Amino acid sequence: MTETLIEPIRQEKEYKELLREALAQSNSRKPYPVMLTGLSEGAGCAFYAAVSDDWSRKRGGKTLIIVSDESSAYLILKIFNELGKKAEVFPYRDFGYSKIRASHSYEHERLSVLDKAINGGAEVFITT
Repeated sequence: MTETLIEPIRQEKEYKELLREALAQSNSRKPYPVMLTGLSEGAGCAFYAAVSDDWSRKRGGKTLIIVSDESSAYLILKIFNELGKKAEVFPYRDFGYSKIRASHSYEHERLSVLDKAINGGAEVFITT
Protein backbone atom coordinates (compact mmCIF):
# COMPACT_ATOMS: atom_id res chain seq x y z
CA MET A 1 0.00 0.00 0.00
CA THR A 2 2.82 2.41 0.76
CA GLU A 3 4.26 2.20 -2.73
CA THR A 4 0.83 2.61 -4.33
CA LEU A 5 0.34 5.81 -2.37
CA ILE A 6 3.72 7.44 -2.83
CA GLU A 7 4.85 6.23 -6.26
CA PRO A 8 2.82 8.88 -8.15
CA ILE A 9 4.59 11.57 -6.09
CA ARG A 10 7.99 10.08 -6.94
CA GLN A 11 7.21 10.27 -10.66
CA GLU A 12 6.64 14.03 -10.59
CA LYS A 13 9.41 16.10 -12.17
CA GLU A 14 9.24 18.68 -9.36
CA TYR A 15 9.63 15.97 -6.72
CA LYS A 16 12.73 14.56 -8.42
CA GLU A 17 14.27 18.03 -8.65
CA LEU A 18 13.44 18.83 -5.04
CA LEU A 19 14.90 15.56 -3.78
CA ARG A 20 18.05 16.00 -5.87
CA GLU A 21 18.49 19.54 -4.50
CA ALA A 22 17.86 18.45 -0.91
CA LEU A 23 20.43 15.67 -1.22
CA ALA A 24 22.95 18.12 -2.68
CA GLN A 25 22.21 20.64 0.08
CA SER A 26 22.76 18.00 2.76
CA ASN A 27 26.44 17.92 1.77
CA SER A 28 26.93 21.68 2.09
CA ARG A 29 28.16 23.46 5.20
CA LYS A 30 24.86 25.29 5.65
CA PRO A 31 22.10 23.18 4.12
CA TYR A 32 18.73 24.76 3.41
CA PRO A 33 15.51 23.16 4.63
CA VAL A 34 12.88 21.91 2.20
CA MET A 35 9.55 23.72 2.38
CA LEU A 36 6.27 22.45 1.00
CA THR A 37 3.16 24.56 0.52
CA GLY A 38 -0.05 24.28 -1.42
CA LEU A 39 -0.73 20.54 -1.33
CA SER A 40 -3.86 19.05 0.16
CA GLU A 41 -3.45 17.11 3.41
CA GLY A 42 -3.51 13.74 1.65
CA ALA A 43 -1.03 14.76 -1.05
CA GLY A 44 1.17 16.40 1.58
CA CYS A 45 1.25 13.21 3.64
CA ALA A 46 2.12 11.17 0.54
CA PHE A 47 4.90 13.67 -0.19
CA TYR A 48 6.26 13.40 3.37
CA ALA A 49 6.20 9.60 3.14
CA ALA A 50 8.04 9.64 -0.19
CA VAL A 51 10.68 12.07 1.06
CA SER A 52 11.28 10.18 4.29
CA ASP A 53 11.64 6.87 2.40
CA ASP A 54 13.94 8.29 -0.26
CA TRP A 55 15.99 10.30 2.21
CA SER A 56 16.50 7.26 4.43
CA ARG A 57 17.39 5.08 1.46
CA LYS A 58 19.88 7.54 -0.09
CA ARG A 59 21.36 9.31 2.93
CA GLY A 60 20.35 7.37 6.00
CA GLY A 61 19.18 9.16 9.07
CA LYS A 62 15.90 10.52 10.24
CA THR A 63 13.36 12.97 8.84
CA LEU A 64 12.08 16.05 10.67
CA ILE A 65 8.74 17.45 9.52
CA ILE A 66 7.68 20.85 10.85
CA VAL A 67 4.03 21.78 10.44
CA SER A 68 1.92 24.79 11.39
CA ASP A 69 -0.21 23.19 14.11
CA GLU A 70 -0.52 20.09 16.26
CA SER A 71 -3.68 18.83 14.56
CA SER A 72 -1.70 18.59 11.30
CA ALA A 73 1.12 16.85 13.14
CA TYR A 74 -1.20 14.21 14.57
CA LEU A 75 -2.91 13.69 11.19
CA ILE A 76 0.48 13.02 9.58
CA LEU A 77 1.38 10.72 12.48
CA LYS A 78 -1.84 8.76 11.97
CA ILE A 79 -1.14 8.30 8.26
CA PHE A 80 2.49 7.33 8.88
CA ASN A 81 1.35 4.75 11.44
CA GLU A 82 -1.16 3.36 8.94
CA LEU A 83 1.69 3.06 6.44
CA GLY A 84 3.71 1.11 8.99
CA LYS A 85 6.29 3.84 9.52
CA LYS A 86 7.80 4.57 12.91
CA ALA A 87 6.93 8.19 13.56
CA GLU A 88 6.58 10.38 16.63
CA VAL A 89 5.11 13.80 17.34
CA PHE A 90 7.27 16.09 19.44
CA PRO A 91 4.53 18.05 21.24
CA TYR A 92 4.52 21.79 21.61
CA ARG A 93 5.28 23.00 25.09
CA ASP A 94 3.00 25.61 26.61
CA PHE A 95 4.76 27.65 29.23
CA GLY A 96 2.69 28.17 32.35
CA TYR A 97 3.42 31.24 34.40
CA SER A 98 1.39 30.60 37.51
CA LYS A 99 1.83 29.07 40.92
CA ILE A 100 -0.55 26.22 40.10
CA ARG A 101 1.08 22.83 40.18
CA ALA A 102 1.31 21.62 36.60
CA SER A 103 1.14 18.14 35.17
CA HIS A 104 4.44 16.91 33.75
CA SER A 105 2.89 14.55 31.21
CA TYR A 106 4.01 16.72 28.27
CA GLU A 107 7.55 16.86 29.60
CA HIS A 108 7.60 13.05 29.90
CA GLU A 109 6.21 12.69 26.39
CA ARG A 110 8.76 15.16 24.98
CA LEU A 111 11.62 13.35 26.74
CA SER A 112 10.37 10.02 25.38
CA VAL A 113 10.41 11.39 21.83
CA LEU A 114 13.92 12.79 22.32
CA ASP A 115 15.06 9.40 23.61
CA LYS A 116 13.70 7.77 20.44
CA ALA A 117 15.48 10.37 18.31
CA ILE A 118 18.81 9.61 19.99
CA ASN A 119 18.54 5.87 20.59
CA GLY A 120 16.37 4.76 17.68
CA GLY A 121 12.77 3.74 17.75
CA ALA A 122 11.46 6.18 15.17
CA GLU A 123 12.37 7.25 11.62
CA VAL A 124 10.27 10.40 11.33
CA PHE A 125 9.70 13.20 13.81
CA ILE A 126 6.88 15.69 13.43
CA THR A 127 6.65 18.95 15.32
CA THR A 128 5.28 22.48 15.15
